[in-house]
Amino acid sequence: MAGAGERLPTGFNPFQCERNEANTQFLAELIKVLGGKPEYSSREEEDIYRAVEGMLDTPMHLRSMSNFRKSLPNMGDDGLYARLRRWTTGNSLGWVFDNPVDTIDLTRASIIGFDYTDVIDNAEVRVPVINYLLHRLEALIDGRPLIYVMDEFWKILDGKGGLKEFAKNKQKTIRKQNGLGIFATQSPEDALASDIAAALIEQTATMILLPNPSASRDDYMEGLKLTDAEYQVVVSLDERSRCFLVKQGHASAVCQLNLRGMDDALSVISSSTDNIEIMHQILAGKASKLGVTVDQLTPEQWLEDFYANRKGSGKRKSVKDKEVEDA
Repeated sequence: MAGAGERLPTGFNPFQCERNEANTQFLAELIKVLGGKPEYSSREEEDIYRAVEGMLDTPMHLRSMSNFRKSLPNMGDDGLYARLRRWTTGNSLGWVFDNPVDTIDLTRASIIGFDYTDVIDNAEVRVPVINYLLHRLEALIDGRPLIYVMDEFWKILDGKGGLKEFAKNKQKTIRKQNGLGIFATQSPEDALASDIAAALIEQTATMILLPNPSASRDDYMEGLKLTDAEYQVVVSLDERSRCFLVKQGHASAVCQLNLRGMDDALSVISSSTDNIEIMHQILAGKASKLGVTVDQLTPEQWLEDFYANRKGSGKRKSVKDKEVEDA
């Protein structure tokens, strides 16, 4: 595609955290990941650790990747000072961690999502970003009910260090502390090919398997440990039946997700291109009528009109007809 684009800041500033041993150790490991060297000398590791400690002793508003880099000795083109340059403001990867304020607040809402579409296929950015998010997630694991969901988990957790540790050793601990992880993928074959698959499958208490007529016997029976009868269920279920196989240990059952009567809600949660266009028309018409901008509308002001006009509602009128009636 011929075009231009820009990277929007992530809002991440990992240095703006409480000073404690866990955060200090994490930041030292994060800096080594960003530096990209296969090995660090004892002197380099000492420089990193002391620089992290020094940064955490400075006032919060002065903590940044740029200022951290300035505290390192300049040891030439292969030194950490030079290697971290691109992770600072004004350079190619400055948008990732060199932000003036860390805006990631995992306590502000009960449901939080991160769109990692732009980084999932870029290991250089994905690995440190996911490491940072997992580090922040661990602070929430204190006994309160917690559910975290990872789509295409085999891509997210592909990496060394903290990612491997999380995949292989953290799940049992998290379950004991009232936490629950959901790992989703559309491609069991790709997931099983990753080197974290075996560890995660071993620690997974429940598997939910959707119909898959083309499911590989080896992947499902050798990889996911299904019996022949369970495999036959997966390949024989109608993809439109909303049925699926639930497996826990040696027990399994076929279940159905019955969404009858939820057409209105589903048209919002999982909409079609046609209905998105209808939504935009209704938003524009409602905003014009009320003399406000689209961003100022509340769901209560437009959802009922959308439900009445959405494709498949059986009661659709054109937006123009609706405006005439309202007039």
